[in-house]
Amino acid sequence: MSVAGVRRKVGQHCAPGLVTATGFSLIELLISMAMALTLANSVLQIYLSGAVLERSQEARARMQENGRLAIHLLSEELRLAGTLGCLPELDVDDVTSTLQRVPTTLQPALGIEGWDAATSSVDMNQSGMADTPVVSTSTGHWVGPAGSTLEDTFALPDSDIVRVWYATSTGATLAASSGAQVLTLQGSGAPQVAQGDLLLLSDCMLADWVQVCDVQSGAQQSIVNATQTSACAPGNDLAKGVHSRIGSEVLRLQSNIFYVGKRGDLATNPPALFRRPLNRALVAGAAEELVEGVARMQLRFGVDLDADSLHSVDAYVTAELVPDWQRVISVRVNLLVQSLEDHLLPAPQAYQFDGMQYDGKPGNGSLPPDTRLRQEFTTTVALRARLTGVFPP
Repeated sequence: MSVAGVRRKVGQHCAPGLVTATGFSLIELLISMAMALTLANSVLQIYLSGAVLERSQEARARMQENGRLAIHLLSEELRLAGTLGCLPELDVDDVTSTLQRVPTTLQPALGIEGWDAATSSVDMNQSGMADTPVVSTSTGHWVGPAGSTLEDTFALPDSDIVRVWYATSTGATLAASSGAQVLTLQGSGAPQVAQGDLLLLSDCMLADWVQVCDVQSGAQQSIVNATQTSACAPGNDLAKGVHSRIGSEVLRLQSNIFYVGKRGDLATNPPALFRRPLNRALVAGAAEELVEGVARMQLRFGVDLDADSLHSVDAYVTAELVPDWQRVISVRVNLLVQSLEDHLLPAPQAYQFDGMQYDGKPGNGSLPPDTRLRQEFTTTVALRARLTGVFPP
């Protein structure tokens, strides 16, 4: 019997309306599974690629935001460096101080100080590595001109350090003085004076440095009584009197040290830009983390070497080559900022920093062993107090 006959015979025994169905062969099933897996893999690759791209874009945006913020914060502080009212115009004999036990690091008249990383080189740029430890600034990794004392802190050894000094208004003037004991300060609002503040009293003819050890409100909100004693640190020598006249402007000294370090001084933490402000003992206070991801800072100081009438920069030099900090009129800042996350690139990224190409080629800097994103941020900041050529006599 033919095949067609067999089919007709089988169909005669089927129920009316019942349709017979044939299945997939093993080969067809394997082909279908392979196609499904290929399609699923393609969808997965598209998803992963999109996720990696989104992660990379987010990291790049955060890195750029951190770089701009770090440049902004440093620029704002550097512009104020050396802003000490009329102090730079006064002779040394016209400026007195009641302070005793003055710390060697207290040098506001300099306006700005810097320390160059002695280990900086094309082969030492390892600040961004996760295991790079911070070192003490007392170990000789930083150099600066004679006379500048750097307070002990922990920083990454291939980044420069800078300190700025400036005075801000308290909104008050000297209303009365009882020798070296109590200063009565008066302003249009409540004078912004706190316990431990170092005040500069000046009428542009005479000036005094005094430390406030206690602050009491006066009869009116606009008046405070600032008491000088020897009890606070460094405190006042009560045998010395205040020479400033009634009506002298009252300024408050501020200072900040900026450096690149790590949170908790732990090598496993990412690098960041830190600040140490002046505390009540008139030395550098506790470290404050400002911007994460800042891996390196290099500074060049613009110096008016010939002190001519142009008051222009004659050379940009590193900190140890500055002949006189009071002749610094601008600062060039280079920051290397990196992403906080690793594994954002298929291979280590070549980048440029401080005039050097880091690509691993002969004569250039080496590539980092990770795959983080890196970008250089640069700015040049003019010191406002030095723009007019007002230097100490």
